[in-house]
Amino acid sequence: MTKSLAIVGPGRVGRALGRRLRETGWKITVVAGRTEASAKKGTRFIGAGRPAAGVPATLAAASIILIAVPDDVIDFVAVELSRVAGASLRGKVVLHTSGPSGLPFFSRFSCAARPWAPCTRCNLSMA
Repeated sequence: MTKSLAIVGPGRVGRALGRRLRETGWKITVVAGRTEASAKKGTRFIGAGRPAAGVPATLAAASIILIAVPDDVIDFVAVELSRVAGASLRGKVVLHTSGPSGLPFFSRFSCAARPWAPCTRCNLSMA
């Protein structure tokens, strides 16, 4: 099975990780940025991926989603990814490069996207 990666945040960290992972055999599917221009810049540097503006649902087509955005927008990205991709995030690995955010970051995902834990809002376990 091909290892596939979608990247949110085509800045220095996202580009560097994307390029190196592509060089080691990963398939880069989508590179998403705030603007189409920043996403295109990222795909050019990485050498792969489809550029996209915003947080598109197509990110969930990859087996791993890397969130490499500044700390002040990581919550927005998590909530938006959960909103647009929902249950299609089940079974996916979502990583982030933020040191300060830690595990509480993952509580931003909706219960449909968090099959590993019961939802405290709707009292439903997706496991």
